[in-house]
Amino acid sequence: MKNPFSPKLLVTVNLILGLFLWFLYSTDYSLAGTIPDILLPPAIGIIAIISLAVSRTSSKRQQLLATLSYLPSIIGGGLYVLTVFLMLIPPFTLGTFFAASEIAGETEIQRAISPDRTRTAYVYFRGVGAYSGGNGRIFVRIRYQVLPFLERDIFYLPRSYASEDTEDYVEWRGNNALYISETQEEISVGIIATETPQVIALPYYIFRVLLTIAEQARVNQQQTIPVRDVPIYPGTIFSDQSQYLEREGTVFRSFNIEREDIEQVVKWYEGVFSTPPWTLVKIDRYTETESGLMHIRYCIQARRELENERRIYYWEFMGSNDPSRGVHVNIGSPNPITDTCGRYVEAP
Repeated sequence: MKNPFSPKLLVTVNLILGLFLWFLYSTDYSLAGTIPDILLPPAIGIIAIISLAVSRTSSKRQQLLATLSYLPSIIGGGLYVLTVFLMLIPPFTLGTFFAASEIAGETEIQRAISPDRTRTAYVYFRGVGAYSGGNGRIFVRIRYQVLPFLERDIFYLPRSYASEDTEDYVEWRGNNALYISETQEEISVGIIATETPQVIALPYYIFRVLLTIAEQARVNQQQTIPVRDVPIYPGTIFSDQSQYLEREGTVFRSFNIEREDIEQVVKWYEGVFSTPPWTLVKIDRYTETESGLMHIRYCIQARRELENERRIYYWEFMGSNDPSRGVHVNIGSPNPITDTCGRYVEAP
């Protein structure tokens, strides 16, 4: 069956689309509107992949050249999808959802036409709620009368005290300058400005952050060995976490034991700490009553002696006379974590 798609046409169209996409990535130009800007990169990448699948030439050399012509579109669309995927990985997930919510709520608050009537400045407001400074974010974009499908991103303020009711945010000062009322600055419009493609800068930044997090986790893993290599009550354990508190110079671990009686838990640990390499140094107990519930607190000071280490541990047990509430445990070494044990430690 004859291929209905002309290979030369496919190559030409995809090359134009790919170069256009990288032009948008590398300059302050974008498609008019936020949603088209979001959908364009993956759409161009998909078109290139489909074109590559249906395009066939008799010459291997021509096929290679055709394949190379699709690369700007495939790489540009692929990097965009990769960036979106990386932004959904913790710890970036929450910020990505917030950004999506901001985009969905974006509102145009002002239009200002230049004196020569060739350009229009659009001011957009994105509310941020209570998780950031100011009322929201401001974007100022310019559209040319001769290119209504494109716009230029010429100003951005991440923390703005404007609102959806603001109507005098920008003012033209001649045909090539805009006055921003909030920051009291005049910015030159110019014709074009180059930018570092975000599809390159963002993945690089994200990978750097992830590598830093991985390194911190590795260091924390090493620093918290003393409190992770300890006896753990044979019950259902959850919310188990450990870290090194640099300011206090103490290794810390905490976890919860589900639906266990605190007296039974403490009795089990008393037996453990009476067996080498552990030594039970001291045990203290006190209670507090609040709203008819008796809160029971234990502090056990125990010492562990290994070949090359002698370390003191403070075990804090927090429960009540209602076993269904379970028991919370803190382990601190060489210092206690809370006042449960802190009250029994003499100040130096």
